[in-house]
Amino acid sequence: MCLKQYLTKCFVLDLSRKTDKNLAIIFGHLTYSASKLWNVANHEVIENGTSIYELKQKLKDNFFSRNL
Repeated sequence: MCLKQYLTKCFVLDLSRKTDKNLAIIFGHLTYSASKLWNVANHEVIENGTSIYELKQKLKDNFFSRNL
């Protein structure tokens, strides 16, 4: 029986009390793009067998990478 190894990251910030609304919106968009890019990179490594050294070249034109 072969079990796949999954990578996970979780980082939580409470932005509701200490930042103004505009900055919280910007942080929200940045964290959304970062999490989507993380998912795309995981998919490339797990499904397509891409090495971690080739990821930068493969993901440089990705929509979520350009948003960061």
